[in-house]
Amino acid sequence: MKKIYRFAAASLSDASATSPNGLPTHRPATARRGAPRIGIPIYAALAALAMPAAQAEEQTAVAGHVAVILPLKSDTLGRQADAVRRGVQAAAANKEGLPVVVHATADDAREIQAVYDKAVGEGAQAVIGPLSRSAVTALTRAGKVRVPTLALNAPEGEVVMPRNLFTFGLQADAEAKQLARMAARKGLKRALIVSVDTAVSSRIAQAFKEEWTELGGVITEIYPYSADQTQLAKLRDRIQATQSDAVVLALDSARARMARPYISGGISVFATSLAYTSNDPLENFELDGVVFLDMPWVLLPDHPAVITYSQVASFASLESQRFYALGIDAYRIAMELVNPMIKIDEEALDGVTGLVLRGENQRFTRELTPAEFHNGVARALADTVYR
Repeated sequence: MKKIYRFAAASLSDASATSPNGLPTHRPATARRGAPRIGIPIYAALAALAMPAAQAEEQTAVAGHVAVILPLKSDTLGRQADAVRRGVQAAAANKEGLPVVVHATADDAREIQAVYDKAVGEGAQAVIGPLSRSAVTALTRAGKVRVPTLALNAPEGEVVMPRNLFTFGLQADAEAKQLARMAARKGLKRALIVSVDTAVSSRIAQAFKEEWTELGGVITEIYPYSADQTQLAKLRDRIQATQSDAVVLALDSARARMARPYISGGISVFATSLAYTSNDPLENFELDGVVFLDMPWVLLPDHPAVITYSQVASFASLESQRFYALGIDAYRIAMELVNPMIKIDEEALDGVTGLVLRGENQRFTRELTPAEFHNGVARALADTVYR
């Protein structure tokens, strides 16, 4: 049984002094034995939160810092990267630990490797990033990982991780495996998967299938999603013909909303957090009864870890909120990786992204919170049958 721990965090009310611009400075909280004793001026960290992503690379490196390498210049990942950056800096502002230096990159793997080498050469004691799967794969294959490094995605394929390289992220395939364990604990035996021809959907379907069959369950069919109503109507018939007692929607929110009405009310329906993209009950109304997984940051506003950090009102999407939360927990994990007094293998972090556990092959995994749509509202489930 792993011990669950929480980090003590300094709040603004702990401040005992103010900076020249009137913002409070950090008064160190009581630290755990062996924890870093480097104070962070909280006004500087708060100012960094508001820094435009394009200016992030202008920061000056300082000895004994955490380097954060993110694709802030990327057209495809820039928005998610900026949310991660702000989460990391929020955690740094709230906790006594190493200061943060952000390095903005584009998508090129060679550039990212060069920035990594530069950051380590400038005295980084730990690195958070990169974010894209391709960049993590390149860093893994290069094998030149000289300091504890927390990559925010998983490399392609099954690989042996280099020493010092750890992974942590929001992979939907990990959610699919937890869904399989949830369904098995409920006593379900025969699952039909609805999948579409995308990389993410395929990974969800494959991960659920592997975990489900290992637990003794049967995959009755992998049904190809189509927006055609005739094809959707056949879904109901296939569920009945295969005697399925569970349906897994390996789909995004829009497709899940289209498929849900064709599944009868007596069937258990599961989905990943991809199904939850809006707090609007009208938008989620078609998903009533669907059980899914998500992080405490999204579902549990009164969670002890969640209330430690301020919400960001400017984030218009739940996706941005999730990446912000990823940044918070990434910084917290990085602080433990550089602290030799913490036995990461034996302890679990009660994080804002879930219960964070050290898994195999230097991968940190998350146990998420089960929830269900009811009248279009996502409600966390207290029923222990899902845990």
